[in-house]
Amino acid sequence: MGSPTEVACRLCGNRTGNHLHTAREMMNGTREPFEYVECGACRCLHIREVPANLGDHYGEGYYSLGDEVGHLGWAERMLRRRRAAHLFGRLDPIGWLVSRVMGPGHYAGWFRRAGVGFDSAIADVGCGSGSLLHLLRSDGFRNLTGIDPFVPSPVQLPGLRIVRSELPAVNGTFDLVMAHHSLEHVADPLQALRDMRAHLRPGGTLLVRIPIAGCWAWRHYGVDWVQLDAPRHLCIPSEEGFRALAAKAGLEITHSEYDSTALQFWGSEQYREGVPMHAPNSYSRNPEASRFDAAAIRDFQARARRLNEQRDGDQACFFLRSAG
Repeated sequence: MGSPTEVACRLCGNRTGNHLHTAREMMNGTREPFEYVECGACRCLHIREVPANLGDHYGEGYYSLGDEVGHLGWAERMLRRRRAAHLFGRLDPIGWLVSRVMGPGHYAGWFRRAGVGFDSAIADVGCGSGSLLHLLRSDGFRNLTGIDPFVPSPVQLPGLRIVRSELPAVNGTFDLVMAHHSLEHVADPLQALRDMRAHLRPGGTLLVRIPIAGCWAWRHYGVDWVQLDAPRHLCIPSEEGFRALAAKAGLEITHSEYDSTALQFWGSEQYREGVPMHAPNSYSRNPEASRFDAAAIRDFQARARRLNEQRDGDQACFFLRSAG
C-alpha cells in the first residue's frame, strides 16, 4: 500500500482514500522514479505529474519503424487476402482452408463484432508506424486512416493514409475508430473519448483496448506491474472507472472482453528482479538468455486465459457506440 494522499483522482475527482505509489522507469532501465495516484473510489491509477520531457521517455525504438507487410512474400500476401475474403463473406474454399491452417487472424473477431468490411472507413488512433493498417491493406481493406502525432513518416497509398496529427485536426468520420493501447498515453482520457465519439459515423463503433487498474497483476506486483509502464502510461482506469468515463463521454459499452497475455507475468517478474524490458537478458529481446523457458511461458499463457475468463486480466477490449 502506498502512502495516503489528498491528490484528487484525475478521472472521478475523488480525494478520499487515495494513495501515492512510486514506480520506476523500467522499459529502458533508467529507473527514474515517478509518483502515481491510486484512487480509493474508482481504483484508477494516474501519474501525479506529467513529465515536461515525456517524449524523451519513448525513444527511437518505442515505435516499430519497420513495415511488417514488407516482410511478407507474394504467396503469403495472396493467402492472407483469400483468408480475409472468406472470413468476411466470400465463399472461397482456399480461404476456408487457409483460415483453418493459419487461424482466423487476430482482428477478425473485432471487425465482425463491429460489423465492418473491406470498404468500411476504419481509423486507428495512436497507430505508431501503422503496421496493423499495412497488414489490413494487404488483406484487402480499402479505406484506412492512421492518426498519430509522432508517426515516423506520413504515408499516402491507395486505400491507406497515415497522418502526423492529433485526432481533432483530422477531417472525416469513420465506421470504426480503433485505439489499441493508446488511450493510457493521454493525460485527459475523457476528452480523448469525446474526440473519438465525434469522429464516429451514425451507428459506428469505437474499439478501445487498454490496461486495467485494480487487476490481479497490480494487486500482486504493485509498482513492478509491467503495464504501469512509468512514465509513459499517464492514466490507467479500472473497468468500473472506464465504464463511468465512457458514460461521461456520451458512449455506451456494447461488449467487453479481457485479452491479457503472458506479458503480465514474465514482464512483471523481470521488473521485480530489476531486469528492464530492453535488457539483453529480457525475454522480449532474447528468450534464450532470459530465465523463462518454454514451459514457464506456456504456464503464464494458461494463467492469463484463466484470469481473462475471471475478468481479472491486466488488459481488456471494449466496444462502444454513441449513446445519443
